[in-house]
Formats: sequence, C-alpha cells, structure tokens
Amino acid sequence: MDISHTHDDIELECACEGSLACSTCHVIVAPEYYKKLEEPTDEENDMLDLAFGLTETSRLGCQIVMRKDLNGITVTIPSATRNVQLKGDDLNNSIIKFVKRKFIRLTTVLYNIGSKLS
Repeated sequence: MDISHTHDDIELECACEGSLACSTCHVIVAPEYYKKLEEPTDEENDMLDLAFGLTETSRLGCQIVMRKDLNGITVTIPSATRNVQLKGDDLNNSIIKFVKRKFIRLTTVLYNIGSKLS
C-alpha cells in the first residue's frame, strides 16, 4: 500500500488506509509470490469476501509486508473495487474490533520485548 502511495501511476484506492475496514486495496498476487506470503488473518479474509473479482491468490495490499524474498513481486489490480462503507452499529463494532486487534498486537509486542529482556 505504501508503495502505491509513492507512485502516482499506481491506481490503488486504499480507502481505510490499512485499518482492515475495506477491500479497496485488493490485489491479485502472482502465484509464485503468493505462496511466500504469510497466511491472511481472519480479519483480512472477512474483507476479501467483499472484494470484487476475488481469486485464489487475492490479498489486501495493505497487509503485504515487503521482505527481501518478495523483491520483484507482481500483483494485478482488479478492474473495479467495492468500497463498502460502515455506518451506525456496524461502524461502532468495526472500530471496537480494530482497537482490540491493535491492543492485542501491542500487548504481544510488549510481551515479546519483555521476555527478551528477562
């Protein structure tokens, strides 16, 4: 996602800015690179279910973390996107889930740092 933001010629919407609240950064990853990626989380799969043109190698661009072994990765941007906006209770529930995920990730990071210092 960050790469697409630094290149004006890449038309990837990224409406939620990486918070796993949409599927507008849906990309189709070349199979040889797809198998190198971490498994998608349940939250990512939930958003992918809303994506236009879903394939076996679909991922959300915001969830692909670049590493050396992904150098040269090839992705295809689908011809359309679905920007499903959340409102009311759905928005509140989405925000609560997002905050909980971030808290759990932060807690895990802090635990890992703490156990390395012990």
